[in-house]
Amino acid sequence: MKAKIALVFLSSVIFTFAATTRTFSQEEFNYEKALADYVFTLNNYQKEHSEYLLARSQFQQARTLASETKAIVETKDMLAARDEVVRTYLTALRLRLIESEGIDQNSKETIFARLDSEAAWFNDHKQRVGSAGTLNDLVADSNEARTHFVNFTEGVIFETLDTLPLGKITILREGLTKTLNKAEEKTEKIRQKGDHDTSIVERWIGQTDNTLTRSLDKELDARKIVLRIQSGVDERGRKTINNKASHNNVLRLASESLQLMKNANGFLKEVISSIRTKS
Repeated sequence: MKAKIALVFLSSVIFTFAATTRTFSQEEFNYEKALADYVFTLNNYQKEHSEYLLARSQFQQARTLASETKAIVETKDMLAARDEVVRTYLTALRLRLIESEGIDQNSKETIFARLDSEAAWFNDHKQRVGSAGTLNDLVADSNEARTHFVNFTEGVIFETLDTLPLGKITILREGLTKTLNKAEEKTEKIRQKGDHDTSIVERWIGQTDNTLTRSLDKELDARKIVLRIQSGVDERGRKTINNKASHNNVLRLASESLQLMKNANGFLKEVISSIRTKS
């Protein structure tokens, strides 16, 4: 083969989907079904890729018209299967986002539009691969898909993967804040009665609130990185951004934000216990 077709470029993406098993009705299509479709197409790609490698090796050794024709057929099948892996993965991400809470609808719609655009691109590319006539044409098709994935698709994948845990953090913080507000109201009522000294509890409430604020700051820093992934511009305004490094930073900040919320939850339990002894 005149040039080596690139291996699947999805290896640069961290797949975080959990494997699930379930029976589906014909009408139902949700995240779990989309995930099953992705796993099926990934397995099919791996089979097609093995057959492509064999055909490539045979062509490189024989250099006959028959071996070249076989290599073209197997390369087309492999590239089409690779496009389908990307498309079904994007679809699974979309369904996961639909079913996720803590993410405002406008943010979801923005990501939906990008996911749909990328899925449509790879579906169109899959159709174009079938019309390639030579191995050189297929090399060009493969390089085109790889370049598009790195420049466009990878960004929206990481943006989606980073948005999902931040949505969960938002829900947790809302619950803690609501409970803290109730504790503060109850403490104020006890203070006004004058039956008990509430100064220590009030200080604990302040410490809890400060911890939640620090957690929020971490979350906001993570969201800034997600926005940079979306725009493709780094913190210095350059039009290049390391999506994987940015993704890791988002996960780090999300983990730190979650840990601070766990700390705040522990403080809040102490506050509530103290309030009960004074009620």
